[in-house]
Amino acid sequence: MSAEDEIRDALDPLTGQTVGPVRLLAKLDRSPRSNLWFAHHELHGDVLASILPSISVDVSRERFAEVRRALAAVDHPSFLRILGSVEVGDREVLISEFAAGGSLEDEVKRAGGRLPARRALEIGRDVISALAALPPEFPRNRRISGGSYDGFYWRWALEPEAIFFDRSGRVRLSLLGELLFQSLSCSGEIIRPMLLLSPEQVRGMSFAQHPEAAPKGDVYLVGAFLYRELSGGKLPYAVTKHLDFIKALLNDDPTPLREHAPEVPAPVEHFVGWLMTKDWQKRPGPTEALATLQTLL
Repeated sequence: MSAEDEIRDALDPLTGQTVGPVRLLAKLDRSPRSNLWFAHHELHGDVLASILPSISVDVSRERFAEVRRALAAVDHPSFLRILGSVEVGDREVLISEFAAGGSLEDEVKRAGGRLPARRALEIGRDVISALAALPPEFPRNRRISGGSYDGFYWRWALEPEAIFFDRSGRVRLSLLGELLFQSLSCSGEIIRPMLLLSPEQVRGMSFAQHPEAAPKGDVYLVGAFLYRELSGGKLPYAVTKHLDFIKALLNDDPTPLREHAPEVPAPVEHFVGWLMTKDWQKRPGPTEALATLQTLL
């Protein structure tokens, strides 16, 4: 941990606090909206903990209980297993395994802020394989409470803090997402998980109702992940506002990747753009994407 990170953690009022069975040690994402912590559990040892606002409305509590059950049902070696949850005051804490091999954030820092193309593709390959194991009903994006547009949403997206590695270097994905209040009529800054939603998800498609689209939605997530990592964290569209991003996601072509990173080989740029095809029916599925990816390694 850098000196700057240590100072931030020291200033955070939750650092060192005990919340239910876990002691919060350090945030794993430094953004103001961070809810993901490295923690120590009194029974399980080192864990990840996600601190969420508690939901008081009965129907909303039941909807979120469905999310918890779906997360806990994922039992695959590429995912960090959910260990349980606990309500403490007005908060709920989701707890999962921790991967001892470090995080993607750690690896990006060691690489100087941008992953080499080959390493990014290797991680992308492992992530595609992992996401292909998720059932269509996995709660990637689900309304918990509210009206037609505004309310609490459960969001899970392939963000940097979701990617970890075991001691052998194998990808382990965190299942811990965020519970956010979102207004689709807002005009403020881009909400982080919006960066990694596919166009069909933004249009309201439910993968539980359209299971044939779920694997291709995951392929889009990997394309967006590769774009971000290969570009050094750049957005695929030249916008800064929430609604502008939605409009661009639905209607515009991404900024060519090599405008941000000229060193990226042209075939890799083409591959990433292919994964980010807006029409899910024209987007490759995991098997086709993996076969092509192997030719680039």
